[in-house]
Amino acid sequence: MIAYCHSSALLKRMLSEADSPDVEDVLHVLADLGMSLATSRIAHVEVARTLRSVMPGTDLADLLAGVWHDVDTLEVGRDVLRLASGVPVVHLRALDAIHVASALLCEATVVVTRDRRMARACSDLGLAVA
Repeated sequence: MIAYCHSSALLKRMLSEADSPDVEDVLHVLADLGMSLATSRIAHVEVARTLRSVMPGTDLADLLAGVWHDVDTLEVGRDVLRLASGVPVVHLRALDAIHVASALLCEATVVVTRDRRMARACSDLGLAVA
């Protein structure tokens, strides 16, 4: 069983925000249920760029290692891009369409996200959201 993690959820591991403990609790519960965590390669870029913007001048190597230590990375190949192009959700941005396509192709049981548009798109497509 796979829990697909959107970059908005993975960032909560590094940023102290009001809902960060909630996300960490969800990830622990999923791990206790035997689910593996996965995300798209594009999340690496999204997370690194966000951390660079909120922590300028910080050496991010150790912080980023903390984000990825237990998350499998899914490559963005032709099948993902083809499916992302055809996702029938109008309000979904391009990178989030790649996340949705990745979650669908890896047959994720649940998608962990803090992004409302992403959550709505996943729900519209029949994916469980946490």
